[in-house]
Amino acid sequence: MMSQKDLRLVERLRDRVRGSATRGLRVTLRIAGGMPSERLDHRLILDGDGLASLDVSDAFDAARSFSRRESLNPAATAELWAEIERRVDRFASRGRTAFVPDSLVGHATLEVDGDVVDLLFAPDPGLLRRTGDTRLAPLGDLARRTILAAQRPPEKEE
Repeated sequence: MMSQKDLRLVERLRDRVRGSATRGLRVTLRIAGGMPSERLDHRLILDGDGLASLDVSDAFDAARSFSRRESLNPAATAELWAEIERRVDRFASRGRTAFVPDSLVGHATLEVDGDVVDLLFAPDPGLLRRTGDTRLAPLGDLARRTILAAQRPPEKEE
């Protein structure tokens, strides 16, 4: 469900992650949508050096909204990049998917040494809205949950 151009950049990302050469990589996963009273906007940015930020706005439960930024340790950074590498097949090129109005839509921006590709995925809202105060959870755990929420999107009907 990816174009050849998008696949080439994804393969470059995979090669770099498998070789533990993540400097120059950056991923942004944004999950947004829902009916106005239940709107969710969840954005994770992770760069190859381990700098992570997570911004969450939840209209359904405002107490779950927060914003955090921190440098992750090298082991946590490597684990997150490995998880992205394993799940990147769930992303699809724009124009090859279809979402109904008010759906949660996942948007992935992958950057490899300045080259960028924008892809879409269908998020699992259950992983994003787990019970408990997620604002207090370690950022590495929250980032992993965001990555795990990526599911294969519905294919566009011809």
